[in-house]
Amino acid sequence: MGNDAPGPKLPLKLYVGDVVELKKPHPCGANEWEVIQLGMDIRLRCRRCGRVVAILRSRLERRIRRFVERPLDSRSTDLQPP
Repeated sequence: MGNDAPGPKLPLKLYVGDVVELKKPHPCGANEWEVIQLGMDIRLRCRRCGRVVAILRSRLERRIRRFVERPLDSRSTDLQPP
């Protein structure tokens, strides 16, 4: 019969400079974070107090509520002709 199970989930497209809103607020009261470094761990900076934290990509993807801002170059497609 048909295999209805979803395949492996692709990682969320994140870019340096993205501002994301997380589900739970930081102790300072803010819940907006700026992406400052990408990799297996993502480094985020709190938009209110400036605290820098590192979080696993998989954990961050579950905690993102929405994108507040995206850099202009991230909106364009990756495969544009020269």
